[in-house]
Amino acid sequence: MKDELKPQFNAYLDRLRERGKESHIHSRHQMIGLMIADTLEDQKHKALYIKMARDENGEKMLYLAKSIAENSSVVNKGAYFMRVWQLENAFSRPSSSPRRVSPKPSRAKKERRESSPKKSVKKKKPTKKKKNGTRNSKKSE
Repeated sequence: MKDELKPQFNAYLDRLRERGKESHIHSRHQMIGLMIADTLEDQKHKALYIKMARDENGEKMLYLAKSIAENSSVVNKGAYFMRVWQLENAFSRPSSSPRRVSPKPSRAKKERRESSPKKSVKKKKPTKKKKNGTRNSKKSE
């Protein structure tokens, strides 16, 4: 019985492998990111290009990637693309816009924070109520 199912199982596994090789694109930025990766011949970083196409101007990125791919003197097209994109967007982003990732504190600030003594705050004890419902009052006789 096991020998009879083995060819069917192998055929099923072959179909799964073929389906895995196909691209599953569901949105426009995924297509643009994959086109950038193909243009730059940088398949290792295709997830990065998809994310950048989603967050930034994908068409502008694709245009830049095509112009870099035409330049035959560039050895590492992916690295060159990232550097040009970084320099191009360094001045176009307004300084008042918030960063996506908060910067890590510098080492000096971190050391100062750790070395400074923490101030302890003493809590005031609440006054106790007497049985007759008044606080710290003396009984008058």
